[in-house]
Amino acid sequence: MQRLMFLGVLTVFFVAFSVPVMAADWNLYGSARMSTFYWDKNKNAGDDQATDWDLQGNARIGAMVNVSEAIDGRFEFAVTDETSAAKSVSTRLLYATYKFDGGTLLLGQSYTPLADMFYSNQVYGWIAGDTDLLGVGQIWDWRRPMIMLSMKGLQVALVEPTGVTDLGTGGDEDIIVPKLEVKYHYVKDNLFADIFGGYQTYRICDIPNESSQPVSAYTVGLGGGATFGKAYLKGGAYIAKNAGQFDLLHIVADDATFGSSKLTDNNLFGGLVVAGFKATDKVDLQAGYGFVVSRMEESTSDKDTASSYYAQASIAVVPGFFIVPEIGVIDYGRSAAVDVPQGKNVYGGAKWQINF
Repeated sequence: MQRLMFLGVLTVFFVAFSVPVMAADWNLYGSARMSTFYWDKNKNAGDDQATDWDLQGNARIGAMVNVSEAIDGRFEFAVTDETSAAKSVSTRLLYATYKFDGGTLLLGQSYTPLADMFYSNQVYGWIAGDTDLLGVGQIWDWRRPMIMLSMKGLQVALVEPTGVTDLGTGGDEDIIVPKLEVKYHYVKDNLFADIFGGYQTYRICDIPNESSQPVSAYTVGLGGGATFGKAYLKGGAYIAKNAGQFDLLHIVADDATFGSSKLTDNNLFGGLVVAGFKATDKVDLQAGYGFVVSRMEESTSDKDTASSYYAQASIAVVPGFFIVPEIGVIDYGRSAAVDVPQGKNVYGGAKWQINF
């Protein structure tokens, strides 16, 4: 059924593309990405080994559409192999923009202000490939339906609230206002900087034998980088409260809890540093390290920690064709629930990518 729907949608787009009356400029594109990695989890992490040989979950096909000087649009579908447990076809992007003097208004599903900062190029994935230290040092809020205004480096977005749960209370979640995200991106010469933050709130009502409970979540952080000839350095850090209710991606526990008529907040801190060097016109070397630490606001609570580090060489065979050999480690650190080492996942292999 999903394949039939996908073919139907593509047929509509191709028919639209073939009708000159629309007077729109359609630029179709795609990206085939293969993940070929051997990984070895030690005893504490599951005592397992395997080789991944998969079409990555972020392989894609899409189009950029220019209608006029003021109106643009874009759609993009993720296409995974049919043996995957995940959906074989899903929507990554579907939005339109209106450009006016001094700014751009975006309507639809796209990268939120907290989801388009890719300081790392880590390609091994515990998500779907090309993890980029997301959830282990790099803040990430996915691609969401939103209304976003962009003006001179500033982005302000009203985003669909997600991550909203009743925290096991059996109550009803009342969402009145959308999630707010803000980012300012500054660029000058060989430097760039990002300052960002976000806030979300909702209320749990009709809790059995309890009064209603407001739940708030926020995050704030900064990052930046600089180039020095053929070398570059990037880094960033952020804090978050109840990141699970904000629905940020993390490899550690990040949810608030509710019990004994009391809400207990979760505090989180993450950061990363990435260094690279352009060895030749076709070879870019990079290494990176990221970490994340969360802890409940209780004096007896233990920290939940995780980190990841890697080294890679991105090799451009020809324009549009990349091979990225990489070795690295995902250290699951210590869990607040079980205060013992959670083990490591050591991996090595390569990502293969051809853009078309």
